[in-house]
Amino acid sequence: MASGPNRCQGRALHRRGPRAGVRQAREAVRRRRRTGHRRTRRAPGRRRRCGGPARHRAVTRRRRPCRIRTRAAARRTGTARTARAHAVPEDLARRPARPPPDAPVAVSSPSAGGPVRAAGVVLVRGGSHGRETLVIHRAHRADWSLPKGKVEPGEHVLTTAVRECDEETGVVPILGARLATQTYVALGEPKIVDYWVARIGSDQGFAPDDEVDEIRWMTARQAHAQLTYPRDADLVDAALAMPDTTPLIVLRHTQALRRTAFNGQHDADRPLSGRGRSQAKAVVPLLAAYGITAVHSSDAVRCRETVRYFAESVGATVENEPSLSEEGHERARRDSRTRILELAAMRVPVVVCTHRPVLPTIVQALATLPGGDKHADSFDPRLPPGGCLVVHRSFDDATDDSVNGADNGAEVAAPRVIAVERHEL
Repeated sequence: MASGPNRCQGRALHRRGPRAGVRQAREAVRRRRRTGHRRTRRAPGRRRRCGGPARHRAVTRRRRPCRIRTRAAARRTGTARTARAHAVPEDLARRPARPPPDAPVAVSSPSAGGPVRAAGVVLVRGGSHGRETLVIHRAHRADWSLPKGKVEPGEHVLTTAVRECDEETGVVPILGARLATQTYVALGEPKIVDYWVARIGSDQGFAPDDEVDEIRWMTARQAHAQLTYPRDADLVDAALAMPDTTPLIVLRHTQALRRTAFNGQHDADRPLSGRGRSQAKAVVPLLAAYGITAVHSSDAVRCRETVRYFAESVGATVENEPSLSEEGHERARRDSRTRILELAAMRVPVVVCTHRPVLPTIVQALATLPGGDKHADSFDPRLPPGGCLVVHRSFDDATDDSVNGADNGAEVAAPRVIAVERHEL
């Protein structure tokens, strides 16, 4: 075979090793850059051959795929040499394999992230044989229990309690004090149910359906005999033993426009932000759940706008309270304390909207009411925008302690604090 100029000649072809092919490729690239030679593309499927004698032709070897293994896998399979060259960090090796694109996606249920949340009420009314409660019969469960149901996504627990009672019994309740929370397992899932004692707000009439086919008003003794679950009977005992209460709600105004974004001269004129207006609308069903009829507010615009939507829904007038504004509180904290005690002595369901700096003074004053020392942990002034404290007061056993609760200076009996609860949007 004729010999001719061969680029492979003069090379140390006898050098062989794991990186011999890499070195030859790099030398060829540098040589083309020096000479300006441009490699001619070869036809697809044709091997690259070196000219010259057959003994000098480069033998094309198939490249082995790179194997990536962890050190642990290398020790098990005896290929520690490969693992040492291509070791994978242990944190990456522990990650689960990514599923293929066509793999089915698991859809979790609403309760997959935690226990099932529900809310209900214990309706109470006066009867010829004493106080009575309403129990329901669920046909699909074949049991007697109390009105309750699951919390819908995005729904407040107070709204759930009212809605479920309305759907199952036709009674729109007015919530009173909160009862004990029940925790149990239902249908294999943990469940948490919040209960409130309630009275009748309005009765739309009972309509039996597949879920609830019968309701009955019962005395405590009858309910004990009829209810399927002993835990429900305990709630009935607690509700019937509780005195009638009237709520006082201390509400922090919803989110206001930032001070740096407000161009007005007086901070009291600073309005709500767009989010604050949405929060103010979300407050409406919460206040309605407690049957609020009297609306009092700091004279600041942001406080009045917070309760304006609710006041319009019930046809109430927003009463200004200058002593519960930030400016009035800074001038005379004693006046703020006196005024909140006067409002606490009102025998009507009332809401008071105020500011974060005023809340500690208000909470400290309410804690001095009879029975307030039993709920010291619940009197926490740290409320987020739109958050509220609900103070359930009883006037049935008003004590001899008195507050100046009338405009003409007359002394009125101080109410007793029965329960305190806290809610956020």
